[in-house]
Amino acid sequence: TSSSVGLAMSIEIKGAAELQRTLAQIGAGTAKEAGRALKQEAHVIHGVAFRRTPKDTGNLRDGLKVLDVEYGANEISVKIVAGDIAPYALAVHENLNKGVQWSVPGTGPKYLENPVLEAASDWTERLA
Repeated sequence: TSSSVGLAMSIEIKGAAELQRTLAQIGAGTAKEAGRALKQEAHVIHGVAFRRTPKDTGNLRDGLKVLDVEYGANEISVKIVAGDIAPYALAVHENLNKGVQWSVPGTGPKYLENPVLEAASDWTERLA
């Protein structure tokens, strides 16, 4: 079966050409280690996003998932997705209407994007 995912954010290691050269020099196992570190980072972001995700029925929070690491020719990536059981995830994520009274304090729009952007400020130190 296939599901439509309403919202996805991905974390990628950029500088793929340099990364590939470095990985080739130090061994293929390092790519797997980088992938594990990236997935660990995604789980930390997921935790922050989960706490910031509005809650009514719980489906929106339950729909937040960290997917498996993907190893491409030019990148290593992992996605954090929302919306498989809450097709309205994107609408809630993008609802910047100041008049909305979110049912749980500290939750609201950009519940996934903001934690990703906040984490991005020092990824290189944490993923090194």
